[in-house]
Amino acid sequence: MNTKNILRAFLTAVFVLGTVAMNAQTKIYVHKTDGTASEYNIADLDSISFTAPTSVDYTALILTEVSGEHKFVEIYNSGTENIPMQGVKLSRNDGQSSWTGTAVDVIPAGEYRLFLFNSFSAGLDTNPAFVGWTVGSGISDQQTLKIAIVDPQENEVSVFIRGDETVMLPWQTTSGVTRNRDHSYSRMSNGTWAYADPTPGEENGAQMGEIVNPGYLTATP
Repeated sequence: MNTKNILRAFLTAVFVLGTVAMNAQTKIYVHKTDGTASEYNIADLDSISFTAPTSVDYTALILTEVSGEHKFVEIYNSGTENIPMQGVKLSRNDGQSSWTGTAVDVIPAGEYRLFLFNSFSAGLDTNPAFVGWTVGSGISDQQTLKIAIVDPQENEVSVFIRGDETVMLPWQTTSGVTRNRDHSYSRMSNGTWAYADPTPGEENGAQMGEIVNPGYLTATP
């Protein structure tokens, strides 16, 4: 909805409620989230229109790569529309630490974004897919781990779990986890996960190995 349409919608609500007396010289000020404001005269508004808000398909957000060695998580917008990230969380270990999106955060359709953990870089801070999103705690390549994308309604839309399912809790135990320092946990084109060379911010490469017990892994979708 553009600025004038927002103003017209506001004026309609005011007239219907009958709570404000206005004339042609009355001014309306629109204060925006970026700190700026716009001024309009009532006389400049000649009609009213409405635009219905569009729903956001958060299920298009998919975890695609997790690297404990290089301390990053990659997610991908698999949809055809840009996804606003306000209120979306990237949660580590059921909220032990997390990142929460703001009004200025968005993932364009068909693009990747990287999250760095504990401000770790290894050169990833210059990767085009890294836009400053970080999680305060670290992740390890030899501990049980849960990473989840959580939508603003608190629904988990994509989940990655590494470790033996019988000893997941408490998180961060080392029992039942196979260490792999050379490869990332990578989502393959058929939706399964496998070991592959790290490809942060890019389409995942070819499978380099199977994830086998005791490297128990679950991921949804």
